[in-house]
Amino acid sequence: MTRVGITGHQQLPLNALLQIRAGIDAALPTGRGLTLVTCLNAGAEMMAAEATLTRGGDLTLIVACTDFRSTLPEAERLRFD
Repeated sequence: MTRVGITGHQQLPLNALLQIRAGIDAALPTGRGLTLVTCLNAGAEMMAAEATLTRGGDLTLIVACTDFRSTLPEAERLRFD
């Protein structure tokens, strides 16, 4: 079993997001047994969560505050769900 934690920033420029996505893809293993631990913030954390789910992995969500979803930018709420 591999457990990976991630934290990141929101509202990053496109060129940074592309580099972060490439780093996530290079770092995450494939196959079962992968668990990502995250608050699922917009940006790098959501990208890592999507990459983890695509690889067949699981998520462990740390809820940062009550009604955390409402703290996300409107455009990111659907991805969070």
